[in-house]
Amino acid sequence: MTFKIIFSENSFFSLIIILILNRLSTSDGLRDGINTVVVPPGGASSGCGQMLSSFAIASGNFTYCTLRNARPITLCRECINKYLNVRHIYSDILALRDTGGQSCKDELFNLDRLQAVDAAYKYVVDLWARASCDTCFVLDGSGCPTPTLTVAVQNILNASVVLNDCIDKYHNGTQVPDLITCKECINNYTHINNLYASIKADNGDINFCMDIIDLMNSTRNQWSGTLGCCNDRRKPEMIFLLSSAGVSVISVLFYFMAFAFTKKKEQRLAIQNRWNGDRSAINSQ
Repeated sequence: MTFKIIFSENSFFSLIIILILNRLSTSDGLRDGINTVVVPPGGASSGCGQMLSSFAIASGNFTYCTLRNARPITLCRECINKYLNVRHIYSDILALRDTGGQSCKDELFNLDRLQAVDAAYKYVVDLWARASCDTCFVLDGSGCPTPTLTVAVQNILNASVVLNDCIDKYHNGTQVPDLITCKECINNYTHINNLYASIKADNGDINFCMDIIDLMNSTRNQWSGTLGCCNDRRKPEMIFLLSSAGVSVISVLFYFMAFAFTKKKEQRLAIQNRWNGDRSAINSQ
């Protein structure tokens, strides 16, 4: 299965705003720090303005992280801390009040009609949800992901390391199928496949951690394509081909026998009709 990042018009605009704000807010590139002091945007008080800058930097860091980890897909594992940082700062914006007692939510969300802060947050959350990243991690009591991977995900990652070590040890790049690698690593490949099958039984193909789905797709492509080890596919294909050939032969024999039987019957009827004609001629004389 291939993961695609699809930008709507609002999401794309939000991304541009995030990157511009982030570039203006820091002189040394994207970073995780949130203590950058900048001039508050017009209409925002100092406290709320600094919170807005922190949110822009955090959102930009998350976006940059997802772009760097989109192929192969490792964004859930690599960007979890940046995602949690965005959520944390956004929650602070909702709860924070400036020195005058005014809500930062009202102050920042009403800066313009584009609702850029809210749109940027929705972009981050929607992208995270499309990758089903929450299923990679242990959730806290509120349903928010923690940086701790679930046991199932960790088991697959460990099994993947073992399989890759085996392939690296035995792989012969000049031979396909690589029979030695197939023989020596088949148990490792079967093990990771069984782990993934048990996860799919509980979560389905789509609603599971995109990091793991992409990992398994790559693993299977390598096993069947690069190494040529996919015996479980070759056997059904051979059975199908033999069955198709058998059905074709039986069909040809059936039509041949039907044709021969029909031809023989026609000859018999022709002889009988001629015999009856000859008898009728004799009797008439």
